[in-house]
Amino acid sequence: MMWAIVVLLGIGALLGLEAVGKLNGIASGFNKLNDAVETGIAVQQKLMRHADIRTTMNVYGDVVTDEMAQASSKIARLAVQHSGGEV
Repeated sequence: MMWAIVVLLGIGALLGLEAVGKLNGIASGFNKLNDAVETGIAVQQKLMRHADIRTTMNVYGDVVTDEMAQASSKIARLAVQHSGGEV
């Protein structure tokens, strides 16, 4: 397990994620790394060993927010294109 912490600390430092540098932020850093590589929320739930996906979504809601922003942008582009406008 210690090797995993060392790897996370090193990767986090390379990516500039301060939270990974603190022991109490390892879970948050792990989540941010998963978000950076676009890991789905259901997979993150299992990796974090949360029994309920709502825990993952409530505690690490920024992941969902990014996905929601991307989805909203795609829908807006489709709406504009459908109305005959340009994107």
